[in-house]
Amino acid sequence: MIRMPNCDICKYYFDEAEINCCEAFPERIPLEVMIKAGPGVECAPGYFFEEKESDRIYGEPPADGLYARMMRLKNSKG
Repeated sequence: MIRMPNCDICKYYFDEAEINCCEAFPERIPLEVMIKAGPGVECAPGYFFEEKESDRIYGEPPADGLYARMMRLKNSKG
């Protein structure tokens, strides 16, 4: 089962970045952090996962977002 990482909906996530990064991890979000991200989880010292205050959260995920990239990878492996 594929679990959608919460990073895409965190208020610290950089939507414009070509790689997965955020204020806590400006170079790249480590896979182990993506897996554990969730309400109340401290991703890095001083950075706790918090959902964006946006109505876009519950709409379609962004075409270049983490979920879309995971699905492309899954589908390319057949």
